[in-house]
Amino acid sequence: MTITLTREEAQQVLDALECMNEGAFNAEIKLLRARLSAPEPEPVAWMHSLTGGGWQVVPEKLYPTDQPLYTAPPQRERVQFPTMLRKMWSGSEVQAWLDENLNKEKNHG
Repeated sequence: MTITLTREEAQQVLDALECMNEGAFNAEIKLLRARLSAPEPEPVAWMHSLTGGGWQVVPEKLYPTDQPLYTAPPQRERVQFPTMLRKMWSGSEVQAWLDENLNKEKNHG
C-alpha cells in the first residue's frame, strides 16, 4: 500500500514523531525535514496517456493522470570510498577516481 502526503501533512507527521520519540530517530527526522524544505522542481512538460495506449508529451497538464517531466536529474549522495578496502587499495587514489568519474555533478554543481 502507498500513502501520499502533502508537504504540510508530512511536516505534521514529523512533528508528532519528534514528540513521541523523545530524541529517537533525530537524524532521520532532520534528513526528512531538509528534504521537505527543498523547493519542488517545476515540470517542463507532461506525459499524457492516450486512449488505446501510448503517451504524448504536452506542454501543460491536461488531466489529473498526466505525469510530470523534469529537466533536473534525481540527486544522489556523494559516493565515498569504503574504509574496509583501504588495506587493498590506496583510499585517496580510489576516492579521486570516484570524484572524477561518479561524483562529477557534485563537484561541478
